[in-house]
Amino acid sequence: MFPVHTWNLVKRTSDISASGDPGREAPGRVSRIKQAGHLAYRAARVLVRRPWSAVRTPREFRRWLRRTLAEIYTEPLERQYQQWLKRRAITPERRHVWEAECSALAYRPLVSIITPVHNTPERWLREAIESVRTQIYSHWQLCLADDASTDPRVSRVLSEYAQLDDRIRVVALAENGGISAASNAALTAATGEFVSMLDHDDELQPEALLEVVKLVNEKPDLDIIYTDEDKKTRDGRRINPFFKPDWSPNLLLSCNYIAHLLTYRRTLVETLGGFRTEFDGSQDYDLILRASEQTTQIGHVPLPLYSWRMISGSAAASERAKPYAYKAAAKALAHAMERRNIPGRVEEAGVPGIYRMRPRVPGEPLVSVIIPTRDKAGLLGRCLTAMRSHSRYPAREIIVVDSAPEEPLPEHLESAITKLVPFEDRVFNFSRAVNLGAARASGEFLLLLNDDAEATANGWLEAMLEQAQRREIGVVGARLVDRHGEPNHEGIVLGIWGMPAANLAFRYWGLGDCLRDCSAVTAACMMTRRDVFNELGGFDEGMRLGWNDVDYCLRARRAGYSVVYSPAAVLRHDESATRGATPHFEDDIFFRRRWGIPDDAFYNFNFDRERGPFVLR
Repeated sequence: MFPVHTWNLVKRTSDISASGDPGREAPGRVSRIKQAGHLAYRAARVLVRRPWSAVRTPREFRRWLRRTLAEIYTEPLERQYQQWLKRRAITPERRHVWEAECSALAYRPLVSIITPVHNTPERWLREAIESVRTQIYSHWQLCLADDASTDPRVSRVLSEYAQLDDRIRVVALAENGGISAASNAALTAATGEFVSMLDHDDELQPEALLEVVKLVNEKPDLDIIYTDEDKKTRDGRRINPFFKPDWSPNLLLSCNYIAHLLTYRRTLVETLGGFRTEFDGSQDYDLILRASEQTTQIGHVPLPLYSWRMISGSAAASERAKPYAYKAAAKALAHAMERRNIPGRVEEAGVPGIYRMRPRVPGEPLVSVIIPTRDKAGLLGRCLTAMRSHSRYPAREIIVVDSAPEEPLPEHLESAITKLVPFEDRVFNFSRAVNLGAARASGEFLLLLNDDAEATANGWLEAMLEQAQRREIGVVGARLVDRHGEPNHEGIVLGIWGMPAANLAFRYWGLGDCLRDCSAVTAACMMTRRDVFNELGGFDEGMRLGWNDVDYCLRARRAGYSVVYSPAAVLRHDESATRGATPHFEDDIFFRRRWGIPDDAFYNFNFDRERGPFVLR
């Protein structure tokens, strides 16, 4: 029998697949046959990749069924995005609404747009400039710096537009100085209170500056504003949307997820000295890292308002187009670690543009590994063996909380355990087991670990410790995979399918490969400092089985700590092998009374939490 949320997902997505949009009249017979063909094709591809024969337990079957149906009935994101764009197409009525919003603004700051130019093809240069001239918000200034272009058409186009529109200023460099020098030259011509960055072959959407200024009107103290983005093909199609999370300082330490459209308060950029030429190629990454060290007033407009042009030689067309930019980005991140007094090193994460920041752990602080268990000697043995095999970290103690066992642990397991804590309550309470283990722990760091979790990658414990030692971080979670190597946890999103929270795999834009801020992570493998645990009062024993880890993470965030997910800590997790798929309705009620269904700042507003992961509204 389908879970209610799965059936609703199937019903809603099948309605949308049939009609193209909720509320529209269904197409005719031919369209229905075509839709059925698409559905059958998707089903075949999904079943080949996710065969049901690999499922072994009823819980695995339910999870397999939910994910398989969601994947079959959900349109590919690219097709969803085309429908999303159609629903937001610019019409006279929509333009009239924008103009009314613009007229109603109480605060209308001048926004200077900074654009370095070098040998840009005339067509793309004109389209970039026209995308500024057609902005709904008209109080702008376009500062173009010609970086000694050798193509005479560039200077001719720039001169033409400077004469055509007095809001356009042109600065010409005598010698080619590179993108940072040209950007700084454009910055010297800027007089606006805010400056926005536009590449010479990209485009702004007509409402881009309006949406930025609207947010500044709502939050006048903002110093930095960024938006979502997409890419534009040579034939004018908008594709590959990146719907970004809200401000995520730890994600920024993995990659420059902010990119475009990025707007700064001009005085902030000038105080920082503008762009630095030694980081050419990733000068924008260097600047946002430095700027975010000076202010926490950072806002996000969750709309794709900037389009990267996909042309030959551009980073939008190929991630290999500018290899020097990746070296500059790693250098910028290393400099950020130095400024922030974080000893350590930067490594490539195996994905272009994503990096692993590895803070050095001073000394060898003791890590207390707390493992609740009950009559699962086989699972516990594999867990302990994998722990030893994939971590050389010596300063650890193993605390096993044994819950009302019917038979004692084998001697060979007892010898591998530092402390065995009896837990005599006949009604299992995971939160109480964790708290009992923590009370007996001697370590500065507490690692909560399920007995059904097995490390599969070397250095997993060290990777968690590197991040957990940072004073601003309260909780660190790991990447958990199933027995087939498929990720089933790369952070938790609140409110998916109407539930309080759900584990997700973040294949979207490679976020699963990034150190990342999350609302919560699972206690199947979670590290926290003892001082944070004591400050928060440990796990809330009012939640026996479910949501206690999510509750702990939300309380940590409320206390001002970050919760992060580390992709470098990889474990295999046979979900709920210890306790089975026990329902916990009382825990649902407890959690909802405390938190309701909270918003998730790290899951973009445009994704529909009711319909499933990464499905557009």
